[in-house]
Amino acid sequence: MFLFLNKNSNLDFDLANSAFSLLFLFAHDNSLEEHEQRDFDTIVTEAFCGLSLPKQAKIRLKNIYNQVKVTTPSLESTIRKVLMDFGTKRSLLVSLLQLILRTVAEDGMVSKRHGEELRELLTRFNLSEEELEDLSDQERAIISLVLKRFENQTTECLPSLNKYFSILQCEPHATDEELKSAYRILAKRYHPDSTNYSLDDLECSYEHRELKFKEINFAYEEITKIRGSRQLVS
Repeated sequence: MFLFLNKNSNLDFDLANSAFSLLFLFAHDNSLEEHEQRDFDTIVTEAFCGLSLPKQAKIRLKNIYNQVKVTTPSLESTIRKVLMDFGTKRSLLVSLLQLILRTVAEDGMVSKRHGEELRELLTRFNLSEEELEDLSDQERAIISLVLKRFENQTTECLPSLNKYFSILQCEPHATDEELKSAYRILAKRYHPDSTNYSLDDLECSYEHRELKFKEINFAYEEITKIRGSRQLVS
């Protein structure tokens, strides 16, 4: 849980800004009046299991908390920012998931709103079984409950996402820029009007390139749709 602190026990603000924006976004409920919202100290105590944080880290967290209260960013954009900031630091995604689970779960249960948001988070983080092996039994039970409650949506989404990443020859944790770069390279390679002479005889056929080009475009569109990025390259 202290992976967000640097060697001087100060909060790594570059990482923490997006990560804890997501945490506080989960904790904040727009349907409640201000006096009904959980305060900053309660949220931090729940997330960090009552452990004391360094004073400077707590000040930085309070600034992030206040920023989220004022701006209320969308879940899609916040998750996308986390994935861009974290890159391949998968262990930090797991730590963030644990913090969020401690914040939103009450007696091992989550609300409908939090269940829907957790499903989207799990889909976008795309964590493997190996990456989740350090979760507690209760945390695993919450995830199992969320996925079971939204079984239809989840089973439709996860396998197809993995397939689309495979088509673009990218890892699921690839950044938006890496994804865009892979898309451009493959789209140029398989464009029906391409004169790419490095392709073999089968790939050189117009029909093959046309089919492959459509497949690449569809995969890119589906991933960017899930990630919340609507700005496709031309």
